[in-house]
Amino acid sequence: YQRRVHGESEVKEQSSMFNRFLRRGLSQLPHRVKSFDNYKDMKAYVDTTKPIFSCMYFSAAWNPMCIDAEKHVRDLSNRYIQYTFTHLDCDKDVLGRRFYSIKTEPTFIVCCLGHEMVRQVGSDLPNLEEKINRVYEFYKSIEFPKGTNVYEPYEANFMREYNALLREWEQWVR
Repeated sequence: YQRRVHGESEVKEQSSMFNRFLRRGLSQLPHRVKSFDNYKDMKAYVDTTKPIFSCMYFSAAWNPMCIDAEKHVRDLSNRYIQYTFTHLDCDKDVLGRRFYSIKTEPTFIVCCLGHEMVRQVGSDLPNLEEKINRVYEFYKSIEFPKGTNVYEPYEANFMREYNALLREWEQWVR
């Protein structure tokens, strides 16, 4: 059917493109890593999409370990589709380093329901993959009461309580 409709040369071209993808491996496939230049944009993206699992990747463009880790992160994003992968270049946004307490690159933060579960510094990718699996297995092993397995904006709740206590404190001081 394909040969009659599309012609034999077009079918061969499509199959050769598919074979090239297979030879190159997963690193050449489109990846699911969402890159940001600003930590506020990344935080807003995670807060709006509210993923159950996320892996935040922090890198520096000049660092050879980060360049090496980049292709492995792309492979991980294609293998672990239950995770949302985000990337922040710390050279472009220095405040993001301070906000997430990043001291060296590459750094990976694995989160579950918006809460940091595990942090890894360095490009030991087999160790990172083990941590990703461990967080996923931990989540699956928990039996949540109905309605409690939802994303929680921890920072927003903390700031709301902090501001209420600050107002109470200022009234008390006066």
